Amino acid sequence: MSNVQQMEVTFLLQKGLCLKKQRDYPSAIACYDRILKLKSDCTDAWYNRGNSLYCLGEYEAAISSYDEALELEPGFSEAWNNRGSALDDLQRYDEAILSYDQALKFCSSYASAWYNRGLCLRNLERFEDAILSYDWAIEFNPDHYLAWYNRALALCQLEQMIKALSSLDKVLELRPDLEEVWTRRANLLSAMGQIESVTIGYD
Repeated sequence: MSNVQQMEVTFLLQKGLCLKKQRDYPSAIACYDRILKLKSDCTDAWYNRGNSLYCLGEYEAAISSYDEALELEPGFSEAWNNRGSALDDLQRYDEAILSYDQALKFCSSYASAWYNRGLCLRNLERFEDAILSYDWAIEFNPDHYLAWYNRALALCQLEQMIKALSSLDKVLELRPDLEEVWTRRANLLSAMGQIESVTIGYD
């Protein structure tokens, strides 16, 4: 590739990213397609093409682009993670978990991959496994309020109300502006009170 072509590739990559930020996904994809005509083995172009397709809800096409990126760079954790998200949106949860596992194989501290893995496990009603994934997400990013929140939901499914309440309190410590969490906390306290009242009634 000539220096002029390399400069064009760099320019188009930056332009594509700018267009994606502007939510002009079709134009971003057109930029990446132009790059791939010049340099078919451009990992970043395949990856970012996948991201724009994902934003359009074209999940199968996004997976194909991520696969091309991963063929070129098997250790590309972000591509494995985003591939997992596309599979998740297609409700192919077991396949999504395998993608997240690959992301974590190459970057074990990838909090987002742990979190996304937990969401899939929760969708499969594997609540204890989901909690373990959320715990790892929190281990690597203690301020991941969504991991704390979904951890609370999984704990509620297991009827571990006190632990769920503790997780909700952590969410509110991080994001006191979330009215939905305050409501869920109040409902949880109410449910715990009713359980306690029933228990006392049997004594």
